[in-house]
Amino acid sequence: MKRILILGLSLLVATGPLFAQAAASITAGTDPQFALTLLTGYFEDEAKDRRVGGIIMTSLGSIMFGGGAAAASYAFMADPASFGSPEELMMLRGASIATAGAGALVGGIGIALLAQPADSYKQKYAFMYIERDPVVQEAMAYGLMKDMAEEARRGRIVGAITNLATPLATIGVSAAIAGSSGDWEDFNESVLGSLSWSIPSVITGILLLTTGKSDAERLLDSYRSTVASYRSGRD
Repeated sequence: MKRILILGLSLLVATGPLFAQAAASITAGTDPQFALTLLTGYFEDEAKDRRVGGIIMTSLGSIMFGGGAAAASYAFMADPASFGSPEELMMLRGASIATAGAGALVGGIGIALLAQPADSYKQKYAFMYIERDPVVQEAMAYGLMKDMAEEARRGRIVGAITNLATPLATIGVSAAIAGSSGDWEDFNESVLGSLSWSIPSVITGILLLTTGKSDAERLLDSYRSTVASYRSGRD
């Protein structure tokens, strides 16, 4: 009986600091690992999207490669006399080879996407997932999330500027040419001809600058709103 009592007291002494540390964490009000949870969910959704994209690209590439290969086989085995001109035969051969090559490329990209493990993010960001201290791990997750959002924001702004500047530059070059030659009729035709792609490009640029946010930016916004809601609920 004494041995059992001594053993119990020894275990209490040994585990006392652990209980004290846990109690201190609770009383200190440490926030849950919102950043790590949201970031992991983001990576998992990316892996699912990558797999869906891989399936689509592999299927599309297979169809393109099969159709191009069949057309190329026909073009090289058919009687040249059955074509209207040698140029028509050469165009068919070139188009079929190009289609088969593009299909092989698209299918190869799809296979590469499917070959990536679903948990490859754990290897890429192993420094964060092997961290044992939850406070440090949460800080790493938040820092990574913030860096991703900032990089996505810069890319969005560059894309917006490109979408806005390209049609404007095209119009400016056309105006300069028309001004030097005095042929403004050609300028009007050039502007009208570029409306089909310049207007959507300008609209896309405006949306990217004003309302369009990337997934990484929305992830950071979601984290901040989650933390704010959690803390306001505790107050």
